[in-house]
Amino acid sequence: MPKTVYLIIVAILLVFSHNTFSKSQPVTCGMHEADLIKNFKYSKSSGKNNALLGQDTMTYVIPVVVHIIHNGGAENINDVGVMTQIDVLNQDYNKMNDTGLVGRSRIRFCLATLDPNGKTTTGINRIQSPFTNLDINDEMATKNLSKWDYKRYLNIWVVKSISRNSDTQFTTAGYSYLPPNILNSSTPDADGVVVAYRFFGRNQAYQTLAEYRLGKTAVHEVGHYLNLMHTWGGDGPNQGGCNDDDGIDDTPLCSMAYYSRRFGIPPRCQKPLQCGFVRLTEDHMDYSIDPCNFLFTKGQIDVMRDALLSYRAGLVSTPNLYAVACRSVQKKYNTNIPDGFSFTPNPAVDYINFYPEFREQKQINVEIFNSLGQRVLYTEFYGITDNKFSLSISDLNPQAYVMIIKYDNQVIKSKLIVSH
Repeated sequence: MPKTVYLIIVAILLVFSHNTFSKSQPVTCGMHEADLIKNFKYSKSSGKNNALLGQDTMTYVIPVVVHIIHNGGAENINDVGVMTQIDVLNQDYNKMNDTGLVGRSRIRFCLATLDPNGKTTTGINRIQSPFTNLDINDEMATKNLSKWDYKRYLNIWVVKSISRNSDTQFTTAGYSYLPPNILNSSTPDADGVVVAYRFFGRNQAYQTLAEYRLGKTAVHEVGHYLNLMHTWGGDGPNQGGCNDDDGIDDTPLCSMAYYSRRFGIPPRCQKPLQCGFVRLTEDHMDYSIDPCNFLFTKGQIDVMRDALLSYRAGLVSTPNLYAVACRSVQKKYNTNIPDGFSFTPNPAVDYINFYPEFREQKQINVEIFNSLGQRVLYTEFYGITDNKFSLSISDLNPQAYVMIIKYDNQVIKSKLIVSH
């Protein structure tokens, strides 16, 4: 939607706006986030996925592991607090109002129930350590205490506090990284979200700040994890003013960080006029108190879904959801998954796992040919629906092969690397 049209619509709907008032800066998400995402201007990755966004109705499932780094204090939050935060993520990323400006992302979050070694887990790790006060300049001292493969899980670290150089005056509620920044860096295993415990979860006794008890900090930080900038644009030098932008058409121009709060009876959230537009303070990527944040725009949703396809495709893939035991969530929210299947690993050593997506039983024939065109393996599988099945390749020599898979009238041809 053009921003001029957006302004007219909002101006009609707006009851009244209020000028910014002087108030001490609250301890909230991005108070000191500038150094983490500075000098980055959002642009859609390559454009190759953008044409699919309007047609893509898949619900993507992100496996989550929550690492609670504590030293025996109140920061050792209970499982209920974690569950409420997962609920908030699922609710805020799937608002039912899919008309006008507000959109529903069809992105869901699942606490993993299998760890990287295939062992049963609750998706919640508790680690006792003095490093529960995370120093951003030495973040891996905390993150290395417990981190899972960032290609397979969204790592969320819950800590007592977040500081820099042990400076107690430097405090923030949470932080994250934009995927092109962290995944192309020298420390991609820092990928994930960090949240101070008092801002994690919804309506829990340990959340002592009344205006930050609805779990919106994690919603905001996951937005960064999915490639969303702040609504005012960049956080580096000469960025964030009226001449800057977040690169998304349906978020109105605004200027710099702004902390919207509620006032009046009944309470209303401040919506100042900036850069010729009414500021969208209800956007999750702005800095407002929790009760004021409640939407993503459709343009932001396009960006997030594009980020999943471009940067985190393995994370939400069917093989990975099998491996972390989030497959049932994928099936629950995708009742019309088309026929087809995938396989992993490749390169392979002793076996190949197949992950079918069949609504009816199928017969599948698998043939493997060596570089001379000789068939070295042939197997038939019967009565396959959507159950994982495996094929042993332990007798094959290490080299490149061609694998041909046939079912119904479909023929799939793929290169297979066997390495011992």
